[in-house]
Amino acid sequence: MRRYLDILREHASNSTAFVQELKQIQDQDPQFWSQVYLHVSPNDFEAGDVTIDAMEVRDHGQEKGKGKGRKVLQTLIDLADKHSVTLRLEVNEESVSGDFLEEWYQRHGFEATGDYGDYGPIMIRQPW
Repeated sequence: MRRYLDILREHASNSTAFVQELKQIQDQDPQFWSQVYLHVSPNDFEAGDVTIDAMEVRDHGQEKGKGKGRKVLQTLIDLADKHSVTLRLEVNEESVSGDFLEEWYQRHGFEATGDYGDYGPIMIRQPW
């Protein structure tokens, strides 16, 4: 039987691998990723979790609605599945429309936890 600390170390290394691979992806397409403000970090409270601290796609005018946000989120989801990492985020109810964002995340496999942070509901997505 594996020890609890071994399991924690494995999950923590999954989170670190997630963040490192995301950085490599960003370096491969700097033009696209320069239009995205994204901050993710391994969760200090739950080994194997990655927190999406901030995600903002800077599209203006005709660029709006072209799927950039979906591409960013799908990249995070693909990496989370690959590295067996749970994604965690807080929906900012003050931006765009909190209801719209919450529904958008739900369509991408996130579930509300019932907990609220400083800005809105906490949502998670388990790896497939």
